[in-house]
Amino acid sequence: MIHPAASDPVLLPTPKKAQFKEGRIPMDSPVIVIPVDEKAIRYGAKLFNETMKTLSGREAIIASGLRKPGQPTIVVAVDPSLKNIPPEGSRIRMTRDDVGGWNILLEARDDRGVLYALLTLRQLLVKENDRLFLVEAEIDDHPSFAIRDFNRDGFNAMPDAPALAEWAAVAKANVVGISHFWPWRKVPDDYWKDVREVGAFARESGAVDMMFYCNPYTDHHKERQINLLDQADLNLFLAHIRTALDLGATKVMVCVDDYTVWDRFTPEERKTFKDLPHAQAFLMNHLYREIRKDYPSVEWYFCPAGPKGGYAGVPTKGSEQARTLEVLAAEIPEDVAIVWTGPVVRSRKITAAEIDAWSRAAGGRKPFLWDNTIYAHYQPLFVETFLNPFRNDFPADMAQRMNRGIHINGAAGTERIKLSLLTAGDYLWNPERYDPGKSLATAMRIAAGEAAVPLLERFREEALAAIRASKKKGADAEALAAKAVKTLDDLDGVTSNRNLTEELRTFLSKQTKR
Repeated sequence: MIHPAASDPVLLPTPKKAQFKEGRIPMDSPVIVIPVDEKAIRYGAKLFNETMKTLSGREAIIASGLRKPGQPTIVVAVDPSLKNIPPEGSRIRMTRDDVGGWNILLEARDDRGVLYALLTLRQLLVKENDRLFLVEAEIDDHPSFAIRDFNRDGFNAMPDAPALAEWAAVAKANVVGISHFWPWRKVPDDYWKDVREVGAFARESGAVDMMFYCNPYTDHHKERQINLLDQADLNLFLAHIRTALDLGATKVMVCVDDYTVWDRFTPEERKTFKDLPHAQAFLMNHLYREIRKDYPSVEWYFCPAGPKGGYAGVPTKGSEQARTLEVLAAEIPEDVAIVWTGPVVRSRKITAAEIDAWSRAAGGRKPFLWDNTIYAHYQPLFVETFLNPFRNDFPADMAQRMNRGIHINGAAGTERIKLSLLTAGDYLWNPERYDPGKSLATAMRIAAGEAAVPLLERFREEALAAIRASKKKGADAEALAAKAVKTLDDLDGVTSNRNLTEELRTFLSKQTKR
């Protein structure tokens, strides 16, 4: 029997094409048929079953062969020759069989595509009158950006790093970055523990790839920076990269931004390399050449240093930034993606003309964008991450203008920033249909439940008013803060996400403390 659907479900990320039909399919005893034992598909089936069990106490039977006639059956079909389905994309079709049962066909070119289809399918599960149903739908979907990279906060070890990786996979981010800003000569054990655990999850689940970020200049001016003419220094840095690769990393970003200052290079280095761009090219080429001997499939990224250590700006003819890009484009391998943040460090707007200017300076290469707009570690009011959506002004064809994709620098270990990251993931998946307001409301509903959405929106406005009044030492600051706290009390009454509400309480208290 098929029951009429009350309304269309809201999916996140937003699919490319979704047609919801006039019904719901009973899911009393479904079967998931998996003809190939791929890790990502198994992981997707596990997540689907977790949602089923939460909603109904039941689980689907996972099988490798045919099911009994009449049972609702989710059939997985992976075929690399399906050229009309892009990588990581899928096609979902639901049809009746000869005896009244249902076949839910998931077609994809690769196992990651099936994983994402199963994640979409579990969002179609609804409970009604103590029974579980699947909303009937026809969906064609795929991501616009090939690389959708979230990262943990590089300034602190995170005991929940594996949980972050699991969360990122559910948000359909396909890369989890492990940043590193410790003095590079003395990498602490708890950092390697994070790398080991996230790498293990990536390998065992097939749901994400791990990117290892490394910077040989992160000594914060307290120790001797790497000497590019000292083989022992180079070998130590290579050892760090090999360790990360052995622990599960498949991508490496070599960062020389922020801390690299030409004046701190030794006289011998300055004489040998002539300038900072050539020194950077030497480092990248050496690492690339040595690592490829044992790890030929590693995907490389290079984040350069600019005139003052940064990597932002629009290169103009004859500028130092243009010179850096010209040298790197000419000297490092073409399969090394060069990183850019846009016109400024936190680029809320990037135009097609600015991207074209960067590409001309880089010999026709496309940039890999490092987006800092969500990461507001140093911003007093955390305006862009305080329960706000990803809302940048990028060209309509941004996905085609980027090399592989975008890294979202968002300190993803915090509950409130996860809300913004969910909206960023929505944009990266489907920028053509991205609606910031709708995306944020859906993210809030996912994180805290339907009833929490208006309370979170109200708290955002009340908390920002209280914070602004406190910074200005206004007489009404205390009353405004109390009003926001009352809204949090109301929020506690409708959501089970205590981590989110407690984090918001701490944030409000810290920002309004006099």
